[in-house]
Order: sequence, then structure tokens, then C-alpha cells
Amino acid sequence: MQPSGIQKQSCSLDRESNAREVCLYHFSASDILDRTGALYGVEIKSIWLEEQLEYRPLPHYYLTHIHELESMLASLSARLEQDSNIKQQNGQIFLAIERIYLLDSGVIKALISLAGVLRRVEMKLVIMLNNSGKDLSQHTPQIKYLLNDAGIKFCLFCRFDDNLQTSYPFDYLMFDNQDLNQALENQKDNEIVDSLFTMRERGFTLILSGGSGVACNSTGLRLPFSCFQPVKA
Repeated sequence: MQPSGIQKQSCSLDRESNAREVCLYHFSASDILDRTGALYGVEIKSIWLEEQLEYRPLPHYYLTHIHELESMLASLSARLEQDSNIKQQNGQIFLAIERIYLLDSGVIKALISLAGVLRRVEMKLVIMLNNSGKDLSQHTPQIKYLLNDAGIKFCLFCRFDDNLQTSYPFDYLMFDNQDLNQALENQKDNEIVDSLFTMRERGFTLILSGGSGVACNSTGLRLPFSCFQPVKA
């Protein structure tokens, strides 16, 4: 998997296209680099085409979204098995999932299947969750551990004003570059810097998203971030 090769790809579900059976998910990719600038993993970004829902009754919005997500995961599994260009030994595939979808058994089965495909090509699946919908978190701990048992890791999108004491069983914490700079400007007594080093000592892998690349991110390199996700030019 080359750092620039996959970024130019945009693929959709392999399905006949007509007025009523249109593909609602399309893929793009964003590289995640380590501190040396080497490729660490890739985030597969699935773009939900909401404008295609005009012909669908509103009450079916949620079920349509779930069914499309299951199909997208199945399609992604097939592409990873077939395409040698997106295989990387000991690499990670990051995939953002809304918390509510972790309550759907079909999605869980599809994620476990995808993780199995990745294991066969010596890669790992990392599910990315944001801190919104915290009321759902009490319903998903068992599911997270079930997915952990299947070899799936978890990444949490964080802000510096979040309460991260309940961030287990997450393996990765992702912060935004702009949010970091603002927090550093407003910090008192080096609290943000101390907090980041404490998180790293607790075993979290810290990822900084945004900015113009590893070499230009002097602030991030002075802090204990293991990985960087630069914005595309």
C-alpha cells in the first residue's frame, strides 16, 4: 500500500445503477503517517450520499442507512481481498462508525467479517467513534469487548475539554490540530502538555489530525503524538 496510491481511488458499491437502486456509499481514503512520515495506516472514508434519499420515504431513513452500511462493509471486504495495492503488512484500516450502528447485529457481523479478511492480509481494523451520543455509550461496552475479542481496535475522536477518564477500551485517541493549537494557547500551568503525556503513559496511541504533514508539524512532534493524518492539499 503506497502512501499516495490509494488516495486517488474512489470506489462505490458494485451494484446496478438505476433510479431506485442507486449506490448510497462511495469510498475515498486518507493516509495516517508515523513520526518519520512512513505510512502507518489508512482511513477509509465512506461518503453517505443523502441527496439520493429524495425518492425514499422518510420513516425508512434509518433502516436504509443500516442496510447500506452493511452492504458497504461487505463490498469493502471483497475489495481488500482482491486488490493487492491496499495491502500493508502490520498496517491498520481505520473506519468511522456511528455509535448507534454498534447496536445492530448485522453491522456487528459485517465488522467481524471485515476484521477476519484483514487478518488474512496481515492488517488490523480500527473503528473510529466520536464523543457525541454519549448516552449510547452505556449500551455498547459489551459490544466493544466482543469486537476487541475479534481483534478489532477502537479510536476515539477527542476534544481537550472532554472527560477522558472513561475512554477505555479505546486504543487510539485522535485530536484535531486546530483544537490542539487553541488549547495550547489557553492552557494554564502546562496542563494540556501534561495531559497528553499522561495519556501516552496510560498506553493510548495519540493521533493528530489536520495540519500540513508530519515534517511541518513541529508542535505535534514536540508532543507525544505517534501518528499524524495530514489534510489533503
